Amino acid sequence: ERGALELDIPEAQIIVDENGNPTDIQYRDRGESEKLIEEFMLAANQTVAALARDTGTPLVYRVHEAPDPDRIRALSAFLAGLGLNFRLGAAAHPGLLQNVLERTRDLPAAGAVARMVLRSMQRARYADQPLGHYALAMRDYCHFTSPIRRYPDLTVHRMLGRLIDGESSAAQAAKMAALADQCSAHEQEAALAEREADDLMKARYMAGRIGCAFEGAGSNVVDWGFYVMLDNGVEGLVHVASLDGHFEFDAARCQLIRRTPKKIFRLGDRVRVRVERADVDRMEIERRHAADSPAADPLRADGCARSGRAAARGAPRSGAWQGGADRLRRLSAGERGRAAGSVFPDGKAPAGPARRGGTGALPIRPDALRARRRAIRRAR
Repeated sequence: ERGALELDIPEAQIIVDENGNPTDIQYRDRGESEKLIEEFMLAANQTVAALARDTGTPLVYRVHEAPDPDRIRALSAFLAGLGLNFRLGAAAHPGLLQNVLERTRDLPAAGAVARMVLRSMQRARYADQPLGHYALAMRDYCHFTSPIRRYPDLTVHRMLGRLIDGESSAAQAAKMAALADQCSAHEQEAALAEREADDLMKARYMAGRIGCAFEGAGSNVVDWGFYVMLDNGVEGLVHVASLDGHFEFDAARCQLIRRTPKKIFRLGDRVRVRVERADVDRMEIERRHAADSPAADPLRADGCARSGRAAARGAPRSGAWQGGADRLRRLSAGERGRAAGSVFPDGKAPAGPARRGGTGALPIRPDALRARRRAIRRAR
């Protein structure tokens, strides 16, 4: 009713055995009871923030500012390239973006649209002033419900305690701005560590499935290739250097096009790929397109090619699905050498050494790997 933005992007859940080894990756299902509890938590957070503002109690607020107008214009151009014309304006209300999500929910590119909407948003952060929460369409908001695992929530509880006891919070008011900045910085570090841990576990999982076939869909198209999101939540890059023939990037329509013979890669296109090699050290996973015909692509009952491992040993490195490097120090020597991704969708890997965008055979320093990871994030 208030026009909040509901970005229900599926979250991959990694299943591990008693030794911490990944055994399965699947999307986590959010039940109705979980959604109901989340609504209760939102109401509690909003109520506490409103009380703090009304009483002048110093607080660490959770704020989410309106998107940058340039990002909204970029989102509009992206949607127009898909043939979707929405009048968003430079200062789009979250309800307008929610309308975009609802009207594209059943389209093949729905997942890509949701991710582009998310990328158009500013990063939520902590602040000492109630600046509002854009995505939730709330004037007052804070984090109150999890004091045992988040320090901002614990700070809110402490300030409420002082309010209830009638104690002055004047001394704490001067500390809130610095505390909010510190909490925001640590939150970003924790989120990065969580993403990189997930990337590592996904790479280890795929390393045990050389020759296995997976279904996926195009999740992003860029001038150096296109990304494929597998149905288990693992994403990888099909580098343009690995494609058969010359492909041109159509930025307006977000497509890769080969003129002769005609071939187009679009957002949402279904792709069947087979894992060729996994390199946990470089955080790379190489795949190629698996033919639709069982005769042309002999798979066992478990979906893995009989000759997959032999083929993987000869496959060149090409493309890049970048992962972080800090956690590599914690890996065993046997694990140092496998992980990020490339798919060969036209049925064969490029011959010869690694081509443009490939990793080659030289070791990659952790700082260089982190720089490449940041560059890919910015581009995507």
